[in-house]
Amino acid sequence: MPVAFRMRVDKRALNKVMNERDGDVGFVMAGFAGQVTKEIKQTFISRAGGAWWPIRSSISSGARGVFLTVTVKKSRPHKIVSKNAPALIFFWERENRIFFGPSVNHQGSTPPAKLVLSGIERAGRRLIFTAASPVVTNT
Repeated sequence: MPVAFRMRVDKRALNKVMNERDGDVGFVMAGFAGQVTKEIKQTFISRAGGAWWPIRSSISSGARGVFLTVTVKKSRPHKIVSKNAPALIFFWERENRIFFGPSVNHQGSTPPAKLVLSGIERAGRRLIFTAASPVVTNT
């Protein structure tokens, strides 16, 4: 099951801020969606060793505000092969033993929600306005 987060930005506050800056709400949210995706990928690379999980962002609006939905899916099953050593060696917690072999079939993994939230927070720090700061919920 994918990890999904939804951010709500108060429409009135955002419109007020954007009118002061002669901006457009749609462009700001599209830019923010791109920034969120970029920051989540950077968080995955820096803290998990790579952007293993596919990320999708979508924008919608409703009576209560503008919504940015970020969905991060589970990685696909894949084979991990040793490259810089003759074999992979690691402790396999599920089997409670040490694994030793040239390759392993990995079943895929769900992204850690903490890493996704960290990327969203990093993107939120880059916003130029404060009155319309996003409210993040895990859906």
